[in-house]
Amino acid sequence: MMDSLAHAASTAKPRLIITTDIGGDPDDQQSMIRLMTHANEFEIEALIASACGTPDDNKGDITRPDLIREIVEAYGAVQPNLSQHADGYPAADWLLRRIYSGNPCRGVAHLGDGHDTEGSRAIIAAVDRADARPVHIAIWGGSTDLAQALWRVRNDRSEDQLRQFVSRLRVHAISHQDDTGPWIVDHFPDLFYVLNMQSEGRDKRDSAYRGMYLGGDESLTAREWIDAHVRVGHGPLGALYPAKAWTAPNPHSCLKEGDTPSWFFFLSNGLQDSEHPEWGGWGGRYERAAGGLFRDARDVVDGVCDSRATVWRWRPAFQNQSDAIVTSPSESIMGITPRFVRAGITSS
Repeated sequence: MMDSLAHAASTAKPRLIITTDIGGDPDDQQSMIRLMTHANEFEIEALIASACGTPDDNKGDITRPDLIREIVEAYGAVQPNLSQHADGYPAADWLLRRIYSGNPCRGVAHLGDGHDTEGSRAIIAAVDRADARPVHIAIWGGSTDLAQALWRVRNDRSEDQLRQFVSRLRVHAISHQDDTGPWIVDHFPDLFYVLNMQSEGRDKRDSAYRGMYLGGDESLTAREWIDAHVRVGHGPLGALYPAKAWTAPNPHSCLKEGDTPSWFFFLSNGLQDSEHPEWGGWGGRYERAAGGLFRDARDVVDGVCDSRATVWRWRPAFQNQSDAIVTSPSESIMGITPRFVRAGITSS
């Protein structure tokens, strides 16, 4: 089963589910906007609005699928232009039908009978679909909806059916943002689960995902760069990109995108293979900790040794790629016409 899933994952678009606590830190909107510019590289199965904000945001027990819809509608306005760069950009209506609301509450206390949601049902439906490809789940906020899906399958199906269900999942979680993350890892030790989080005893800013905005050439995260290459004169999708986010100690307070590495990890850009987290790529590099669990690895880049370097080392590449996608396809970046080649496709 695992070998056939790995082969399917390497030869077709990755199937992708996003769970996002959009509506708190604006970096979720930043990450969603960037995802839309790469929507042709995935088969997006579900965009799930989970409990809004972080547990200490005091946003109330709400979800904000409206913010996802706003971004997808702006994507629809620029989809014809994006399609000049590459085939495969889905229609906005297709994506709008895949927006779901998750659990407005967080945590293990909200699992069990009576806690199924649009989001948890969408996860189960995607995994159950007759498709050899694994289902990749990028967790940007809490993991309550994934935990509920796993609870439901464990409760309703046989041990063998549960084992088959779990084997079809590939998860990349941005930290443990509530107690459902540890619950999943403890109860499903064989689940392929990349935990993008600092090791015990280290500053939380040492997590690999923070390499999106910490370390390396931070000028590529500045408001001036974002205005010139994303926000100004690049259509309604770029105009939605939030210009301010909490990025300390990065002084620019603009690009954060702390959730982007979760789906970068599954992006088939010819550099990485998500079946081998230890190889590394735009979404970082990870080492097996136990069973199916992977944790942040450390790389030495330009004399710096840390986990963030496994992401920031690629910042010039993914920022130039972003610029290339929203720029007229006849233009070049630094005198070079970019080509983005999926694994298995030759370029002439």
